[in-house]
Amino acid sequence: MIRTRFLAAALLALPLAACEVDNSQLPEGAQKSDLAADSLGDVQAALAALPSAEVLGSNEDGVPFMLKGSLDNVNGLQGIAAAFRLDTSDLVMKRTTVDEQGNTHIRYGQTKNGLPVIGGELIIHKDASGKIFMANGSARDGEIVPAAARISGEAARAAALDNTVGRHIASEGEARLVYIRSEKDSRLKLVYEVVVTGEGADLPIR
Repeated sequence: MIRTRFLAAALLALPLAACEVDNSQLPEGAQKSDLAADSLGDVQAALAALPSAEVLGSNEDGVPFMLKGSLDNVNGLQGIAAAFRLDTSDLVMKRTTVDEQGNTHIRYGQTKNGLPVIGGELIIHKDASGKIFMANGSARDGEIVPAAARISGEAARAAALDNTVGRHIASEGEARLVYIRSEKDSRLKLVYEVVVTGEGADLPIR
């Protein structure tokens, strides 16, 4: 039995917009706030509070994906998260590891509106003395996005099954609302995640 995942409305026949709301459905002023965030003033202010931080890489929208330097600050994790347009309330610690040099690496998963962001991760690196010397990851925010889908989970599940070719096709569990970052415009999109199991004719279903 092969196990695979589908992001309904992203990989299937349902259009991506099916899980979104129009800007007109967002709270008044939300669209302006989202556009204003593109100025990067908030990111620059956060970096100014980390004077020794060096930006080693940034995303296309200008938000950093890697910082290096002495990142300890009076605001702790929130001070670092702000440089990625993140809030600590949206970060969930996943695991902590210690390497052979004694450095500690803390991985946080990203959430938004209480829902997981697939692939969104922030990693904090501490040296043996406990000082933060690096932060990196794919997690970033600053976007106004819908928190409720325009289609039901059952519709997403049905679409996943209808678009899977193979034998003994079935869904596992319930459809789950999550966010993904679109490869088309790099913005967060609300979608359903559906786990499908089955047997392919010649190759595994992926």
